Amino acid sequence: MMKKIFALISLAFFLSSSAESSIEAEKISVKIHTGRWKMHETYGVFRRQDKVQQICTLSIKRQSAIVPVSECGVKLKIQVDADKLKLEILETNANLDYALELHLPTNNPETYYGLGTQFSHFVLNGRKFPILSQEQGNGRGLQPISFYQSIFARGLAGNAKTTYAALPVFVTSDSKAYLVDTYAYGEIDFTNPREIGFYFQDKTLTLKTFQEADPESLTEVLSLELGRMRPLPSWIHSGLLAGLVGGAQSVERKVNRFKSMGIPLAGVWIQDWVGIRQTIIGERLLWDWRKDEKLYPNYPTRNLPVLGYFNPFLSSTDRRSSRNGTLFDKAVSQDFLMKVNGKLAPVSMGGFEGHLVNLFNPSARSWLKEIMKTQVRENNFKGWMADFSEAWSFEADLPIPFDRSGAHHLYILEWLKLNREIVEELGDPDLTFFARASTLKGSAHSTLFWLGDQMPTWDDKDGLKTTVIGLLSSGVSGQVYNHSDLGGYAEICFRPFFCYRRTPELIKRWLEINAFTALMRNHEGLNPENSLQIHSTADLLLTTKYWVNVFRSLMPYREKLIQEASENGLPLVRPMFYYDSSITAQKIEDQFYLGRDLLIAPVMDQGKTTREVYLPAGEWEHLFTGATYQSNGESFRIKAPLGQPGVFFNSEFPREIVEEIRGHFYPPSKN
Repeated sequence: MMKKIFALISLAFFLSSSAESSIEAEKISVKIHTGRWKMHETYGVFRRQDKVQQICTLSIKRQSAIVPVSECGVKLKIQVDADKLKLEILETNANLDYALELHLPTNNPETYYGLGTQFSHFVLNGRKFPILSQEQGNGRGLQPISFYQSIFARGLAGNAKTTYAALPVFVTSDSKAYLVDTYAYGEIDFTNPREIGFYFQDKTLTLKTFQEADPESLTEVLSLELGRMRPLPSWIHSGLLAGLVGGAQSVERKVNRFKSMGIPLAGVWIQDWVGIRQTIIGERLLWDWRKDEKLYPNYPTRNLPVLGYFNPFLSSTDRRSSRNGTLFDKAVSQDFLMKVNGKLAPVSMGGFEGHLVNLFNPSARSWLKEIMKTQVRENNFKGWMADFSEAWSFEADLPIPFDRSGAHHLYILEWLKLNREIVEELGDPDLTFFARASTLKGSAHSTLFWLGDQMPTWDDKDGLKTTVIGLLSSGVSGQVYNHSDLGGYAEICFRPFFCYRRTPELIKRWLEINAFTALMRNHEGLNPENSLQIHSTADLLLTTKYWVNVFRSLMPYREKLIQEASENGLPLVRPMFYYDSSITAQKIEDQFYLGRDLLIAPVMDQGKTTREVYLPAGEWEHLFTGATYQSNGESFRIKAPLGQPGVFFNSEFPREIVEEIRGHFYPPSKN
């Protein structure tokens, strides 16, 4: 009760303070944009090309009203409640597009976090971010690959702000949150320290604000708005989820090798169950959702759970002659695919084209869902990767009077809903799918997330460092269970121009991070036959065994966190500012908590064996060395060789788990 009273007092102060950043400020600056908005897509990445006709600026009072804006030929309806501001443009011209821009004053020195899965920036201050879920790209500014892609594959590189899961929601270091209730394209601007800017290409802008006493309380309230994720089933985080490809014999050989080494396996994820196609950049899947009987006459996985792969695309394949036509042929004949101006609108996928099934067409949606349900049932899948969905065109044909402004992000939501419906309709509570693309309220439907296609590099553009930033930002945005491809995915090599390959050291450091997340899953990568794998050498297998055992030992602790996540919306991976309000903790983006009692400071620089670790006030014990640190909220230089990353626990962490972890044998390290 006292917690609720304190929260209400804090909210009242938030809304009445003379230096507030709330929607109750005396005057709020608004701009109405008119013109035509265009988005050009290349490889699933979008580029704006707006033609602005007019911008009308006005300063509005905080009370509800209807204000004529004669120069733009519209009226602006303003609705103000205690925790919500709604702007709506009335009497619009059908030949024009509209956008609303809102600026809220803020004089408090706050730090901002969230906006979905951000990969390069956890701290958002000083930057402007597009709210656009799209292909994140390869490299995202990493050189020289981004330079060459800008010449030969424009758009594919992405940049520091491209992401698969952009959400119009963010939290602050003062336990506030802001949520724009829209699926339209937008931008949120933190470049001016005295205000927050909101721009959305829609005729309505609804801003909701939240204020609580502390970050955990804020997360609990915000998660009710975003949608809470159901508990993650125990089986999927009971060991390594082994991602294996190459056909039945190859999978059997690798499973036997894991088993012979005593590596605990949660299941086997067989991505290429549908067959493969060779492209210029590597092996890609056949997007025709039926098992390749030649490649997989059976799944030799020793009774382990098997997971598959789906996405909402279809593509033409060489199966046409031998299998009575492809699913693509059938979709074309029934007009089930995305069109622009009445014509099929394929998306280039680097060597082949993909066609999105129109999930806004009820018949097409039901058809695809039944295909997937049948395959899950017949293949006895325990789960699957639910890939893509972020390439729906902003110009795509839609049923009238469907509003096009939000369709791009609503398509992602429909894909998540479709997959969740399969889980519910098949009636198996252990069924679990993992998605990379998301949007507002996507967490209400997905059962698990993954970060997408990182590169096997060390950088904060598209490499190892982005995994921690991605986990932190997505966690405060409602994606409570998330994880990364162990070792990265996009190995790309075009000598002599560039070559990005995994190394033993990179794989080992990646293992050290993933052991303290929701899931431990490897990916054999874009070029499996030419890639270093966790099973390539005895040294890597022994190292994998060690970290999978650490991961498994943490299972009882993780189970409690999963229950907490489903009940209160708290992410498993949590930022430092959750439990330390210092300015130092607010800026940290290379450390994280697993729950409340385990603090992880990984090594993410090649060749480094030491690092600075910030420890909040209190006593902390190093999980691997046993060294104790009495901190007043300060930094320590620690040794962190391979096998001993900076992991610390407090007195609340279960001692029996500590002893079990210390009983595992870490092999002599070889890089």
